[in-house]
Amino acid sequence: MCDLMKIEISESKKDNVMVFSLKDSDLKFANLLRRTLIAGVPTVAIDLVTFYDNTSTIFDEYISHRFGLIPISTPDKLKNEDEFFFVLDEKGPKKVYSGDLKPVNHSVKPALENIPIITLLEDQCLRLEAKAVVNTGKKHAKFQACASSYSVNDKTGEISFKIESFYQLPPKKLLLKALDVLEKDFSDLEAAVEKIK
Repeated sequence: MCDLMKIEISESKKDNVMVFSLKDSDLKFANLLRRTLIAGVPTVAIDLVTFYDNTSTIFDEYISHRFGLIPISTPDKLKNEDEFFFVLDEKGPKKVYSGDLKPVNHSVKPALENIPIITLLEDQCLRLEAKAVVNTGKKHAKFQACASSYSVNDKTGEISFKIESFYQLPPKKLLLKALDVLEKDFSDLEAAVEKIK
């Protein structure tokens, strides 16, 4: 079925949005692809924050949760055991943004630098270390790479698909990685079935 499937990409005004049509496919595959895009593509997200100084009015757990939701640029080649460390050392008065999170000995960084985290008042400090890990949306929503949806033209049977990336990966790369995940899953399933006596 996948060998016969055709994809026609439409132009989009946003660089994080991809719209395309699936032809010679069906709803079962479209739903499988949508679920894989949302929850099956590995991405990087902050999973642990260690606070060394926090004299702001916001408690550690709340700030840690905010850092977990910052989209982190995801490298092409990832291993499940990869870890990426960041540091932040800021003093008020100032507004702290995602771009103030500095990588330690690697090129991975927040995908968007203008996400507000906290406003520090005069003499308030925030000093911390954050660790980002690799996982998928099956583990936690912070690892989800995109929102994805589709609709069907009842007359032609054509499936119109939309991917809206959360900026960890470009939408076209997301689609390719989702197809790689599906191909591996199918291969693993085939190997498992062949072992059945």
